Amino acid sequence: MIFERIPNSRKSLRSSPCSLYFLASAINNFFVLYFSLITRLLSDGFSIDPTSNSMAFCKIRYYFSYIFFALSPYFTVLASIDRYCVSSSNPNIRRFSNRTVAYRAISMTILFTLLIYMHMAIYFQVNTIPFIPITYCYTRPGTYATFYALFYLIFYCLLPPVLMGTFGLLTILSIRQHRQRIVPSTVNISRGKKRDKQLSRMLLIQIITEVLLVMPFAIMQLILVILNYVNDIITFVAALTVLPLFFSYCTSFYIYTLSARLYRTELFRVIDLILKRLFGSNLLRNYFRQDLVSTTRNDGQSLYTVQRQMTIGQNNE
Repeated sequence: MIFERIPNSRKSLRSSPCSLYFLASAINNFFVLYFSLITRLLSDGFSIDPTSNSMAFCKIRYYFSYIFFALSPYFTVLASIDRYCVSSSNPNIRRFSNRTVAYRAISMTILFTLLIYMHMAIYFQVNTIPFIPITYCYTRPGTYATFYALFYLIFYCLLPPVLMGTFGLLTILSIRQHRQRIVPSTVNISRGKKRDKQLSRMLLIQIITEVLLVMPFAIMQLILVILNYVNDIITFVAALTVLPLFFSYCTSFYIYTLSARLYRTELFRVIDLILKRLFGSNLLRNYFRQDLVSTTRNDGQSLYTVQRQMTIGQNNE
């Protein structure tokens, strides 16, 4: 998770609004894995569940856990909207792809999620099974339990995948329509388009992965709402669908590293900088030289410009 956040925070990637959404998602995934997942493992695996005894912790744990669960998919939705804006031929739509809009969209998404999930902090409570001295933290029985099931199904299970798929398809169609029309006139534009292309590929693979991993859980939740009945088999299958759901929050690093050379380069730069600070060695410097030379030669730059950029980069570090 640390290596997922650091490359996205580098200047070469941070200049893109899409990378800001990736960075926000990576930070949120950290809280999913090290707060939501750990408390779930302690409860299910070791029978250590403070939520069953403390009303305050019951409300806090479920409220923030489900907020963390919800934010990452919606950050991916924002990234897919940004890629659609970048690929659009309409200059008014392309204008929405900038860092100012990204910061505002991230802030508004967090605020909106905090507000719409507020009901969980109110109506989640410690329940007691009649005639059995067992307590558990869950929704208040009755009408709210039905409302919560529908709310969770729509806003978490169905809406994000639908939005991701919709804007992902729109982006692909837009790129295909305008691929022949966009001819870079300068080296800087060509390199910018190359970066946008890699970011779009990272996003599309991320969308496909998230949809595939979340869909079993979404289908199971839909079945539970329709049947309104639970037995041992349904409970077991529902528990199995939770595993790929958690996987969807820890696959970003591998997707970005395998799908985008730009991300790999920034990751290796970070590792080389850390090694330089710790041991005074530049173990990966030769890789950066070869990568920068090959990349800039493909963009039409002279070897003199390449060497000058490498010198400036070394001085900045």
